[in-house]
Amino acid sequence: MFRLLAVLTLFIFLQVSCAKTGHILPISRRSFSAYPASSGRDFDFEFSHNELDAVLKKYSPARRRISQLNIANDISEFVNQRYPDVNVLIDQMFESAPVDVVVDGVIQAEAALLPPMMPLVDNIEDGLDLIYYGDCGIGTPPQTFTVDIDTGSSDLWIPSNCAQCESKQYDPSKSSTYRNQGSPFQVFYGTGWVHGKTATDRVAVSSISVDNQTFATINHQSSDFIEYPNDGILGFAFSTIAQCEQHTFMENAILEGKVDLPIFSVHLERGRRDGSEVCLGCFDPSKAVSPPSWVPVLQRAYWSIPLNGIRVQNSEASFVDRSEPISAAIDTGTTLIYLPGHVANQLYSMIPGAEPAEEYGPGFYTFPCSSSGISVAFTFGQNSFPVHPNDFNQGMSASNPNRCVGGVIAILDDSWPPTLAIIGDEFLKSWYSTFDYSSGGKIGFSPSVNNRLIRSVK
Repeated sequence: MFRLLAVLTLFIFLQVSCAKTGHILPISRRSFSAYPASSGRDFDFEFSHNELDAVLKKYSPARRRISQLNIANDISEFVNQRYPDVNVLIDQMFESAPVDVVVDGVIQAEAALLPPMMPLVDNIEDGLDLIYYGDCGIGTPPQTFTVDIDTGSSDLWIPSNCAQCESKQYDPSKSSTYRNQGSPFQVFYGTGWVHGKTATDRVAVSSISVDNQTFATINHQSSDFIEYPNDGILGFAFSTIAQCEQHTFMENAILEGKVDLPIFSVHLERGRRDGSEVCLGCFDPSKAVSPPSWVPVLQRAYWSIPLNGIRVQNSEASFVDRSEPISAAIDTGTTLIYLPGHVANQLYSMIPGAEPAEEYGPGFYTFPCSSSGISVAFTFGQNSFPVHPNDFNQGMSASNPNRCVGGVIAILDDSWPPTLAIIGDEFLKSWYSTFDYSSGGKIGFSPSVNNRLIRSVK
């Protein structure tokens, strides 16, 4: 029997005072299937085609939203006055709190051990990680709902008085703190559309509660949502693009001093029932192997950062000298990776034997399954961040079991901005991601404990 001894000099969920702590939101993941090795599963064209169509709809208003930012909702000045610079604190934590895990007297690796926390439940059916969701309480007394954690949108919505909705529904008559705003609400997401009206009520996520939080009560939604286990969506993008034109739940938690740090950190498991989480106002060192590499956001709208290049094995394409940077939206609400057509074509041109997958239509590529261990990486800032090969490989082609389908999809639609990329969960499963509102906004990527061998490359 193995004997586990942990030598701890210090373990904390990063915080700057004893008054409050970080708040961990356990999130579950639902996939359509159990998680076999990617080389042994078939490519799910129906899902990928549907998500491609949905991503086009979700980001179709991107240009308009960015050109019409609700600057009044920007909280950056407040954050800079009230909160410290987060990246310095996290770096200091790693320098001062080493943890050695010893098995049978042999040091195995540096890591951090988790304190007791609420366990996660992950419903798995077939091989693709689709949605990460957690609990949210709305009302007084609280009515509990499951919400998809979405950094690619800024609104919270829950079904209410929705005849075709099969999920749990909010009943405003049972909440003493409900207030009807009545403003119309309609928005497209990566999985469909919803519309209804706005309201305010007390909203609680983990141990954080916000009074008078604006959200949408949905009375119509597209059929896309019926097959998913979550009741609604909790948006974590900046409220400058919020359809409801009000601060997000996370921003209100920061403004009201409900968190010690103006951050949230996301850990997404790969094909595993337990372990995914959102750390609200904190950084969970047990999910990261080393300190984050930080990349400033291009603007406080989507969580978008400059895509400076792509790498495949020893080949590289740089986009640094472009007149307009390629903006990569880091989106937990999207499963795969979507690149402008010319960028995707450059990526696949560096994979020997890769070619367009004509049987699946525009945007899809296959490559020899014998190359399934190939390293594909994206350069953000000064570092390159690899995608795990099992996540890039979406499975075998239906027409040729020796050909596998790549998890990077080219967007060839004429209306798509040629400088917009969407980086979804396929990438994020390899990187513990910290979304930081300080210093103008930035994202930190730490190598995830999901795969310790992956490191950023300078």
